[in-house]
Amino acid sequence: QQRWTAKSEHQNAAERWLQKRMIEITKQSPGTSTVLGVGARLPYALMLLPPLLAWVLRALYWRRPLRYGEHAVVALHIQTALFALIIVSTQLNQDWLTAAAAMAGLTYIALTMRRVYAGSLRLHVLRVGLLVCAYLAFTSIIVIGLIAFSLLS
Repeated sequence: QQRWTAKSEHQNAAERWLQKRMIEITKQSPGTSTVLGVGARLPYALMLLPPLLAWVLRALYWRRPLRYGEHAVVALHIQTALFALIIVSTQLNQDWLTAAAAMAGLTYIALTMRRVYAGSLRLHVLRVGLLVCAYLAFTSIIVIGLIAFSLLS
């Protein structure tokens, strides 16, 4: 709360209103501080995903003569594409557009992996599915860990 109450000479009226509103919200419901704690730490925690995805890619494509760093570049590229997709889909107000954006994102990931790794189409589809499952599992573990950390602190 001290962060929100600190006055700055560069604050405008909207920032002062937002600070007052955040203080009111945290006083009203005790669970709000947990949500705010998770929201504040989530971007930093999600930076754990590219190295984990690089290890998954290395395991999925173990016969390819690529080093870990090359898999890490692909993982960073995929993560950036997913973040861009999330930003676009949160701005869309219609469900069918959000679903189309999700399908476009999956297609983009599949085409990226196909371009980088090549190989059999059947195995490629299986590997993309396994990568998406691993991404969702790692993201869930990170979010659950953040919630537990926020509740304990």
